[in-house]
Amino acid sequence: MFVSQQTEQLPAGSTRRVQCPACQGGDKGETTFVVGREPNHVWFKCFRAKCGVAGIVGSANLPPAIAAEVSRAMARIRPYRNPILPLWFVDQEYFRQRFELDVTDSVIGGTVHDEYILPVRGPNYDLRGHVVRQPVWKGEPRAPRAGRTWDWDANEGQGAPMVKTRVYPCSPSPLLAWYKGDGWALDDWPYHGHLVVVEDQISAIKVAQAGVHAVALLGNGMNIEMVRDIVRTQPSCVTIALDPGAEDQAQSLARKWGLYWKRTRVVALEADPKDILAHCLLEELGL
Repeated sequence: MFVSQQTEQLPAGSTRRVQCPACQGGDKGETTFVVGREPNHVWFKCFRAKCGVAGIVGSANLPPAIAAEVSRAMARIRPYRNPILPLWFVDQEYFRQRFELDVTDSVIGGTVHDEYILPVRGPNYDLRGHVVRQPVWKGEPRAPRAGRTWDWDANEGQGAPMVKTRVYPCSPSPLLAWYKGDGWALDDWPYHGHLVVVEDQISAIKVAQAGVHAVALLGNGMNIEMVRDIVRTQPSCVTIALDPGAEDQAQSLARKWGLYWKRTRVVALEADPKDILAHCLLEELGL
């Protein structure tokens, strides 16, 4: 939408320089975001080193090499368009009790029927998409919502057997979900430069609320775009802490990408980060 507004009246072959909607031009509010219109497509890029958001929109009559790049960029953009309602009180209570999370609208976006909508934000708090989780009911039994077909009595009230997730990117930026550690703005904060890499958003939120910056891979894989996104934050130490059973994958990520930052650690957790008590999590991570 922002790119469309900036290029609506722009003649073909022209460019315009404005403030980046993702990084806001940094502390000085620089106009480092450039949009350009070509005869068959529109492109955009932020030239600020710590941002680098970029993309191409439109693919009619393009050369094959450019058309392939456009197709990949467009395939990643699939915004979530349904209305998002505030979480019910019972949902907030579930997150507090099950995961020891203080749920607010800024952390958990909201709900639609029995789905939980979690925003995916970048290191500059730019919105990159949404993750839909259905349902997030594992552990203590809860009363099903109206219309739910899951047979609680037949399954001894244990909740649904799995969590289905769907990802809706709304920008070409890497799909990493970033969370700032509590206390990061304090002068004596002890975890400056530390970043913990986990698999899912609930685990990342739990690590951040324990006091350390965290990023969720939304899976257990990593590509060069994700690596560049992490490098832009200039971490001094990256701790890879995937879920139990993914230790080999964690070691593989460390061997493949670990030289891109100053120091890399791999932690073999005995339980998912979201299932570890908050006051024990830092000890389990070796921090």
